[in-house]
Amino acid sequence: MSPPLILEKGKTYLVRYKYQTCSWIDTKERWEVGVSKTLDPKDFKKIIERNDIHTIQYVRDDECLFTSDFDGEGYVGFHVTSDPEMGWLTMRDFSIREYTDKDVMVQDVTGNTLVTQDKPTTVNVTVYNSGKSTLEDYTVKIINQETQAVLEEMPGLTLEPKQTELIPVLWTPTEQGKFNITAEVVLEGDAYPLDNKTDKFIEVTVQKPGSPDWISLYSRKDNNGWTVPFFMHFNYNQNQVLYLAKELQNKKNIKLTGIQLVYVGKPGGEDLIDIPVRIGLMNSKLTELATKDFATTGWTEVFEDDINVDQVGPANTIDFMFNKEKEFEYTGDNLMVKFEKLPSNVKANDDNHPSWWFADNRGEKPNRTLCYRSATEGEIDMDAVGTYEFLPFIRFAYKEGGTDGIKTISTLDVPAKLMGSTIYLQKTCDRAELISTSGVVVAQVTNASEMNVGGIANGIYLLHITSEGKETTVRIIIK
Repeated sequence: MSPPLILEKGKTYLVRYKYQTCSWIDTKERWEVGVSKTLDPKDFKKIIERNDIHTIQYVRDDECLFTSDFDGEGYVGFHVTSDPEMGWLTMRDFSIREYTDKDVMVQDVTGNTLVTQDKPTTVNVTVYNSGKSTLEDYTVKIINQETQAVLEEMPGLTLEPKQTELIPVLWTPTEQGKFNITAEVVLEGDAYPLDNKTDKFIEVTVQKPGSPDWISLYSRKDNNGWTVPFFMHFNYNQNQVLYLAKELQNKKNIKLTGIQLVYVGKPGGEDLIDIPVRIGLMNSKLTELATKDFATTGWTEVFEDDINVDQVGPANTIDFMFNKEKEFEYTGDNLMVKFEKLPSNVKANDDNHPSWWFADNRGEKPNRTLCYRSATEGEIDMDAVGTYEFLPFIRFAYKEGGTDGIKTISTLDVPAKLMGSTIYLQKTCDRAELISTSGVVVAQVTNASEMNVGGIANGIYLLHITSEGKETTVRIIIK
């Protein structure tokens, strides 16, 4: 139960909290949030009930509203109703506030963790409108966590009540080194400014100019385990994973030249050596994976060799660099990756299997990982294909083959300006495409110097321009 609160009859309150579950048994927790005039459980009046919460190391922010039906002292409490001895559930970051017009918060900050000095990169800040009014006049900032210096800022997008929005902030690092980057949202008159900052951050390494370019699809480890990308307990294992265009920063027409994975090394047992693996890539229009989508054709094989994963420590990297003739032409669609552990005399045991870094894809998110295990390599038994709720933490090395999604307009010297419902270009261009942050082309013109964007939703877009045989991309905000 909460400490005693003074509640006002007819007034609506917002309860926010973070809960975490942990168990080796993948079952579901059940619990309730309620309000009471006294500490007696018989007076407990349920506000909200949850009955679908995974117990395997799951962390989630949640909230609920209630309108008090009495004046005076009261309590808000949590009542766990799930079966005993199935793990544990904890609550933290608990707050109760009046439900007001202005209340915005930062939920997360993500982005590339390996970037290059003097080259623009995108830091994504996830903001959430907890208030009951539409918000427009707020600013999103990315900050050096150590010095608290503001690295870059930009105006936010329109946020409806209960809406979450990912705000990409373009940042050009000016010095090399390692930096922890966090974020803040600034809203004048915010009723609860304590959550305008986040304790989350990304550890960014800034390389010297001219270093190889990498795309970090995830910014931190959510979990780690054996199953993906290579499950080495089995003689043959194949996992297929779908990565989204927006996770690849909406890049188009680039060459993927390598992959990097991260793992936790195991100190026990004999060294893991000479594990044969194979990796394949495929451009895809799919947005989620069902077992029927397990692909047996259409792959481009980019890597096949033995790998060694015998390092000890919490964050070891292993690089899979493609031969030049196997560099992959990534078109800008979603991307399928096939990870295969090939048959051999060497298999991992519990003491020495590497624990791969995962990104969490649980909850209401569409499935994007398929798993298959067998004693032999050969024809796939489709009935044995299963799904999995985590995605391998991954980086892609790449070379420019066209637009990189983050160049400035100065590359092509074709300034673009939004006036009213029209984007004006300084000169006629061969082609211009307006692309959403999810990678969808929402408007396009050919042999034109302007583009009508009337009717297109407010938001951040990429304007991809082709002119005189050159290409570039500029960020456009439609408000």
